[in-house]
Amino acid sequence: MNNDRDRRDLITCGAASGVCAAFRSPVGGVLFALEEVATWWRSALLWRTFFSTAIVVVVLRAFIEICSTGECGLFGEGGLIMFDVSTVTVTYRWMDIVPVVVIGIIGGVLGSLYNYFLHKVLRLYNLINQ
Repeated sequence: MNNDRDRRDLITCGAASGVCAAFRSPVGGVLFALEEVATWWRSALLWRTFFSTAIVVVVLRAFIEICSTGECGLFGEGGLIMFDVSTVTVTYRWMDIVPVVVIGIIGGVLGSLYNYFLHKVLRLYNLINQ
């Protein structure tokens, strides 16, 4: 902890480990840290975050194994999930898919229009600045 870079790296590893523990997803934790936390990404930091999330997986798995009797609160068979989703049966009808497809089409059209107009504005900006 001699400089700011070490502190930022420690915060990045901590954020990755927290996401890993919360969602049981080590790669998700690393990707979250890559996208949201780290301002400068180095390969050494990538390996440090992978290592820290791997340690979290091992420790969390050990807690779950030790507490499988149900005496440890949220740890155990359900892990860190505080609500039971295993008994819910989700059923979809064909009419449920129609709004999703419509929203996807609208989003695709609006995204392509945005890119088209952004391209035009940037070309105009380059013409003005020449």
